[in-house]
Amino acid sequence: MALRVVEKAAQIIGRVRLLAAIELMVAAQALDLRPVPLGASMRSAYQAVRGVVAKLGEDRVTGPDIERIASLIEDGTLMRAVAP
Repeated sequence: MALRVVEKAAQIIGRVRLLAAIELMVAAQALDLRPVPLGASMRSAYQAVRGVVAKLGEDRVTGPDIERIASLIEDGTLMRAVAP
């Protein structure tokens, strides 16, 4: 039973990571369309996202983009980018 709980928790963490990646991608796109002043950490997060995913100019499959951003979250790159 405990093993199943751990497996389920890992699935949930993976889904939350993907959800966060989608949110970051959408936020970066919004900033490209309507720029606003950003604080240092937010600017670093934006730059980290744009470092792996280009601005969406025309329709394209975004699955690979989401996976690349999720990798930034998983390997700690995004956290290191925004750390003071």
